[in-house]
Amino acid sequence: MIKDVRYIKNILLGVAHVNLFGDIGWDVDGNQFAKELNYLIDDYNIDEIYIHINSGGGEVFSGLSIVSVIRNSSKPITCIIEGVAASMAGVIAVAGGTVKMVDYGKLMVHNASGGNPEDEFVKKALDNINDILRGIFTKRGIADESIKNFMDNETWFSADEAKNLGLIDEIISVPVKVRTLNKLEILNKLNISNKMDEQKIMELLGVSTPEEIQAAIENLIAQLNEYKTKEKKMEDACK
Repeated sequence: MIKDVRYIKNILLGVAHVNLFGDIGWDVDGNQFAKELNYLIDDYNIDEIYIHINSGGGEVFSGLSIVSVIRNSSKPITCIIEGVAASMAGVIAVAGGTVKMVDYGKLMVHNASGGNPEDEFVKKALDNINDILRGIFTKRGIADESIKNFMDNETWFSADEAKNLGLIDEIISVPVKVRTLNKLEILNKLNISNKMDEQKIMELLGVSTPEEIQAAIENLIAQLNEYKTKEKKMEDACK
């Protein structure tokens, strides 16, 4: 086992989850992150890896260490954009074999920057770095000229836009977290009892006749169960 594990969240039944949260090069040490991925791939009995990303980006070279490990992995790696994957974090995200994104998430791409852009040496270096970054995006089937235009103009993508362009493979729908209640719990929450006036019960349930009371309660239970089903699908998608 490697020392000082910082980013591996958990390992269960051959599946590992790793968190990339924060700025790369500051909150996230790119080389350490890459080392932990290599450990999971080469030295641990792992069948698949999920990288959960919420980052505004950071240092290109630190990020490229992570991209390199992802691209050369012998095990399937899925990147999940949990909130924002901007700049270098966006590059890392699209490097995954499979890329997923929550429905409220954002993906941003732009050109690398740093130093004096008027200096010919700096300009040449940045042009070469941007060539590398574009190459990672074009691996997902996007035309070089298109991604160049997006990067030149610092473009933000919604989940739907990213999916339509092929930057991601799947959108994860995040439902409101609602616990399934049984019939008795619903009645208790509505303060319904045998002693309560029937008119008050109808007001609470939003119905106009006594005959509608039972159907209204059953409908409420069905809605809560539907939320629970969606919540379970969300949890399964993030495993």
